[in-house]
Amino acid sequence: MAVSLRASKQGLEIVDRERRKKGWTKQYYAWSQPEKTDVIISIASFKRFWSRTPIERDTFVLICQRVGVNDWEEIVDNTPTQSISAYMEFSVYDDAWVGRESLIQQLSDRVNSSSRVLLLVSNTGIGKTA
Repeated sequence: MAVSLRASKQGLEIVDRERRKKGWTKQYYAWSQPEKTDVIISIASFKRFWSRTPIERDTFVLICQRVGVNDWEEIVDNTPTQSISAYMEFSVYDDAWVGRESLIQQLSDRVNSSSRVLLLVSNTGIGKTA
């Protein structure tokens, strides 16, 4: 089971519909107050929930239950958070940078495969950032 969950767009629409039925705002005070439990949900958790940022599983479930959505699993976004071929575009990248094509390909292959951390260590000013 996932440690943190985020809501799907369709899931947020379901929660939003239930919220409006109760007449609550997105940061409504009653959401954060304990009902049957002693758990208080922070406003920051609500903001992360509505922005589709992953939050702790128990908090996610509690938000869904408090608004009246007992099947919280239909609210969860199960799509991967990052595709394997995704890459970050750097504003400092220079198309005129030559002579490192094979190195760039090797590093790109590692980043796009199983490597999660890649350290670049060398002298200053040789283009590590680019």
